[in-house]
Amino acid sequence: MNAKNLFRGTAVALVVGLSVWQAQVSRRLKEERDALAARSVALEELHAENSRLKQTQIDPDELNRLRKNAAELLRLRGETAQLRQQLKTLRESKPPAPAKESAPSVLSVESPDGPVQTFTSTVNVLLAPGQSVVTGGWRLPDGKRGVVLVEPSFVNAAGNLLDTPVSGGQVVIQARFVELSDEVMVKAGLDSLKADAKETSGHGVLDARQAKDMIALLEASQGVNVLSAPRLLTLEGRQAQINVSQTKTINDVQVELGPSLDVVPRVSADGRATDLSIVARIRLEASPAK
Repeated sequence: MNAKNLFRGTAVALVVGLSVWQAQVSRRLKEERDALAARSVALEELHAENSRLKQTQIDPDELNRLRKNAAELLRLRGETAQLRQQLKTLRESKPPAPAKESAPSVLSVESPDGPVQTFTSTVNVLLAPGQSVVTGGWRLPDGKRGVVLVEPSFVNAAGNLLDTPVSGGQVVIQARFVELSDEVMVKAGLDSLKADAKETSGHGVLDARQAKDMIALLEASQGVNVLSAPRLLTLEGRQAQINVSQTKTINDVQVELGPSLDVVPRVSADGRATDLSIVARIRLEASPAK
């Protein structure tokens, strides 16, 4: 009887032990399945993140372009601050000139025997937003030609370009005084501006694309010398002057040499264009030293 009971007890113990072992194995298998499932989800998320990073990765050319844009933005912000200071100084000076102020007067030209020669261009022209005027074409003492590019742009208080002129508004005047050869004059399409006299009113009007292409051509051409590229902030209807002349003593006489520009920007009668009056001058030594 005891042996039978012992056998039964042993059998029961084996059954219970086997059940416990099976439960433990099932639990471990479930934990391993859960761990594998979690690793699978994490792996899928990692693959998805890698794909996203590959799609959003910026190539080197795009990165360089963004860096150049950022540098240009910083430069424009600096120029805007300078223009605002110029405008503040301008407003604190004499009151604005009347809207019907006459065009700037032209300085008299020195005689051929004088130590200084003055080359002058007087132009009145209507410019749509984005357009520029090019004038000059004089034969300079060194044999090259001299031209002047002028671009007026109406801007708001933040320095942003406006689509239409504004009466009494702020105007940025960008001027470029350039020396170039006859060959480059022809290449740039400026052959018709050639002037043998020291005074001229010949001019041409360029749209934004033409002006950009011409400046790029001048910068890429040999023998082109940019005498000056000043920028000025003024008010609509007010005469302003850009003067980058330098004083030099010639034959014991002090003279002013270099480019200057008198300009009056006005809103046209129809309110759609800029009525621009300019007098551009380049004063050079008659016989420059070699």
